[in-house]
Amino acid sequence: VNEGLAVVFTEIYTGNVNDVNSYPKEAENWVKEILDLPLDVSYSDWVMGEHPDGRTYIGYRTGNFLVRKAITKSGKNILELSELMPDEIIKLAGY
Repeated sequence: VNEGLAVVFTEIYTGNVNDVNSYPKEAENWVKEILDLPLDVSYSDWVMGEHPDGRTYIGYRTGNFLVRKAITKSGKNILELSELMPDEIIKLAGY
């Protein structure tokens, strides 16, 4: 969620969209997959770099999807979301 806040904030305020942070069609499944992970998984595999299955930057890309969904569903802007805890943003996104 925090990585997603950073990505969305940057894209909104600079207008620069970095393809590496864009989310795929299956991002909804990625959210569910991440929410089911144990707390001790490899941060580098799931958030930055390449996952052993070949996916890249899963945390940033999924966070982007999740934050944009929370913005759409709640009507809050990125600054308002930034004041919330990650679990609140996840709930606003519908998870």
